[in-house]
Amino acid sequence: MKNRGIASTDWCSLYKIGGVATLILLTYSLVTVIIMMVLGPPPEAIHEVFAMLQENELVGLLRTEVI
Repeated sequence: MKNRGIASTDWCSLYKIGGVATLILLTYSLVTVIIMMVLGPPPEAIHEVFAMLQENELVGLLRTEVI
């Protein structure tokens, strides 16, 4: 019976790490969706992509869904 208690505490810490990783991923996904909605849709023509990248690299990479 004691071995089961030790094993369950090992699994408990793994479950906590998995839960934290899930929350981090969920938060990142929601923030990314909100940013994409605010910035607008991806560009349709290649010259728009290059113009965005020259104007602001971070916004250009976000709108082309590279990041």
